[in-house]
Amino acid sequence: MRKLKCIISLVTFSFALYSQTDTLVTVNGKKVPVIITEITAKDVIYKIPSKPDMPLLHFLRCNLQDIILKDGSSINPKFNTVNPYDKPAITKGKSIIYFTVSKLFQNQIGFAYEHISKDNIIGIRIPVSVAFIDPAKANLQGAYLYKTDNKRYYTVGIDVNFYPLKLGKFRYVVGFGIQHAQFAYQQYNYDYSTHLSSMTNEKGNHYSFVINNGFFSQLSKHFVMSGSTGFGLQFEEYKTNNYYNYNQYNNTSGQHIRINATFNVGYLF
Repeated sequence: MRKLKCIISLVTFSFALYSQTDTLVTVNGKKVPVIITEITAKDVIYKIPSKPDMPLLHFLRCNLQDIILKDGSSINPKFNTVNPYDKPAITKGKSIIYFTVSKLFQNQIGFAYEHISKDNIIGIRIPVSVAFIDPAKANLQGAYLYKTDNKRYYTVGIDVNFYPLKLGKFRYVVGFGIQHAQFAYQQYNYDYSTHLSSMTNEKGNHYSFVINNGFFSQLSKHFVMSGSTGFGLQFEEYKTNNYYNYNQYNNTSGQHIRINATFNVGYLF
């Protein structure tokens, strides 16, 4: 009889003790009874109910899926501030506006907008550039990979970037891009009836597909840098009638190997 009373007393004490404790629910569903003393921006500070004289222990909030207080109320551990009753922060993707510095060497003013997904894995970038000197009048001096590069009127495209690796402050970027550009060229015209010749300024089209490799670095909260090189195919088309390969282009149409190289500075928001 005495043993039964002891068991009943122990169960009653345990139930009373448990009812005065808080509960931490881990990400794998395990429930841990604790006495919470403080909740900070990163962790939960607590005591073990059966050993209140032990030093305070810490449990990282990122390893919890729920915090149940002794009054039965629940706190979401994924809040964004010290206040546990704040609503969970909604993670949004990153947006970046780039200025493409390298385009200045190709008679272009280049910008790009990129949106990176909230998991920081995939980015969609839209680059745009326009000529700051009339391409028909621009000479072929300067840094360019192709003679048509600094003869462009405009360039538009879309890049799909993947960010698989983070190396300190740098992230490796790999992806692919497609591009369209319109460029200026001179066409030789000959009139067989009058035997007179002339040169006219014309416009051709450029299309390319490249595989990009590069880096991304967030130097501060808002300032970022990126660079990439691309390797792929380029297709050009322009008039072939009376076009006599006037010392500028090797082909009147066709495909070539395309190499891109860009360097950008950007604002992250």
